[in-house]
Amino acid sequence: MFFIVVYILVYQLIGNLGYLKFNDAQNTVRLTLQEPTAGCNPNDTGCKDSFAPLSHLPYCCAQNSSCKTNDDGSCSLLVQTGA
Repeated sequence: MFFIVVYILVYQLIGNLGYLKFNDAQNTVRLTLQEPTAGCNPNDTGCKDSFAPLSHLPYCCAQNSSCKTNDDGSCSLLVQTGA
């Protein structure tokens, strides 16, 4: 009788973690992109957008830089998808 109790306690419960139920992890990911606003919630009807002009963006092409510009000197890039 003693060995049965030792077998159950030591081997089954402690050694094999028989008292635990293992499940696979279930993860969810949520990504939300929002436009820049003037200090308000973009879902509100009275919220105004606050886009900076292209000339004020730090990643736009500056004069005498090595990046390519359009024929008119602007740094915007419009790509046709051919849909």
